[in-house]
Amino acid sequence: MNFSRSRKTASTPVLMRWARDNRQATCSCPLVGGRPSCKGDNPTPANYLFLGPKGGHPRRSNCADRFLTPAAEGLHPARNGAHRPVYITAAPWPGIPIPQGNRKATAAEMAEAVWPDLLGKFKPHDDRHTHATWLDAAGLHKVIQTERRGHAMPGMDAVYNHVTPQMHEHLCDVLEELWREAVEARRQLSPGSAAPLLNTIMAVEDRRLAP
Repeated sequence: MNFSRSRKTASTPVLMRWARDNRQATCSCPLVGGRPSCKGDNPTPANYLFLGPKGGHPRRSNCADRFLTPAAEGLHPARNGAHRPVYITAAPWPGIPIPQGNRKATAAEMAEAVWPDLLGKFKPHDDRHTHATWLDAAGLHKVIQTERRGHAMPGMDAVYNHVTPQMHEHLCDVLEELWREAVEARRQLSPGSAAPLLNTIMAVEDRRLAP
């Protein structure tokens, strides 16, 4: 990897505008003292970016059921012992899931294709294994890797090894380069996306890379 010292990329303003325009001050959690209960003792303002359609917070369980398992396996989680294929429209690529049918047709009858099985059984925790492998391949010190994963250094290393500002800088460089590589890999598959934010980011990268 060729790590840049710059923190600002062509996509940074796009992400900042999206965060500014899409943040929400309320969620579906009950209010306690006029504040969402999910904030607990945290005094910071209630600003949220990734709420569900009804204002709920994504959980590892429902995130896997709704998004990760269908994308990785091409199947919805088992219900009554049976897996249902992910029925989709043919365009825009890679297809938009059809969650259910209507009074005239079933989802299977409305579908133009189904998602394939890309990875087999895949769990949210598997992402942590991939992330750890990326950080190790980038040559990051074990102490910053451990902090990043929310773990504690084992044994006497916990006493003598400390995270430095330079380690944080290196980590940011690594994550920035991984971001660039991921966007470029996605662009190679298809230049557009049904997800508005991703579509905008790839359009920015297209302009940046244009001769």
